Amino acid sequence: MNVYYIRTRLQALIVEEIMKTQTMSKNIIVFSYQYSREEDSEEVYQIYNRISSKCFFVYHMVMTDGFVKNLAIIYFLNLIALFSKGKIYFAGIDNYQFATAYKISPFVPLCSFDDGSANFLRSSKYYKEIPKSGRGTGKTLLRFLFPKGCAYYLRSKISHHYTIFPGLSNIVSSDKVTALKWDWLSFLDKSDLDRVPECVTTVILGTPYHEYKDGERLEGIAKKLLIDADLYISHPRERKIMDTEIVQNFKSPAEALLKYLSSFHCLKVYHFNSTVAYSLSAEEIINFVDVLANDTKAP
Repeated sequence: MNVYYIRTRLQALIVEEIMKTQTMSKNIIVFSYQYSREEDSEEVYQIYNRISSKCFFVYHMVMTDGFVKNLAIIYFLNLIALFSKGKIYFAGIDNYQFATAYKISPFVPLCSFDDGSANFLRSSKYYKEIPKSGRGTGKTLLRFLFPKGCAYYLRSKISHHYTIFPGLSNIVSSDKVTALKWDWLSFLDKSDLDRVPECVTTVILGTPYHEYKDGERLEGIAKKLLIDADLYISHPRERKIMDTEIVQNFKSPAEALLKYLSSFHCLKVYHFNSTVAYSLSAEEIINFVDVLANDTKAP
């Protein structure tokens, strides 16, 4: 059996496409959350439910439930993949729980897939070669196991990678990369269109502000931009910033909506270093404006 670890909506959509290319009939899905199983939007869980219906077993893992507990579960699931001649599919290579479990049982094939812009931006956490910081026996042990950090270790163990960014370098060499057939418009849920204003030329892509150190300030910037915007597409983990009709959660990925809207008008899209800007970088009629790029106080 193959074991797939999923953390975000994008990862879920990619896993769906990977499954179409596989011959393994029975799969295990692990949905992971940072703090709570209720931290994502309802639209994300609808996708999770759709994928779950195709799997043999589903497990929900909250990363803050305990390092040792999650390590034991990941190790056990990895053994299932090993003894059933399956593979592991994973995206978040900066996860020390996963890296430690794989360090204990490194014989099962490890495949990776895209987790957004972190895969190709050389300044991202996936390219860091820095050991775990902090005090304590546990962190000291992690520094011993991963002297250059867990992302560096896992990159070296990946046997194959699946990407939706075929023109960009990734976390492994090009000979290990398979580009998935990808059409953003195929993910458009037509029921979303009922909540889209008739004429849209200016869009804001939300972000989980509460995950930033200066989230309140960034949220304030978004609210100012909202005055002249036609549509605000909320991030799946975002807490709603304003109760107004133009602020919406959609079932469709932002990329699918923007592709659709750009077929009618040129678009100006404000975002906070969103992967969406890279996904649609070839779209000349969409002008992406990174708010953080021009923000002197940005981290």
